[in-house]
Amino acid sequence: MTPLMRALALFAGIFFVVNLGFDAYRAGGLTAAAFASAFVTTAIATLLYWLFLRWQASRKDPD
Repeated sequence: MTPLMRALALFAGIFFVVNLGFDAYRAGGLTAAAFASAFVTTAIATLLYWLFLRWQASRKDPD
């Protein structure tokens, strides 16, 4: 597993658990809507984090 994939997996796992907790609290329990919301939000956040990491890596490359 590459360092980038490891960072993304760790981020997505932690983000999903925390987000699911908030969504379940807001929905009044673990519902299908809470899981769906947590999954979609995690997917979008992970994509944005990946873009940020790629942008940071491109800035560190010497020209």
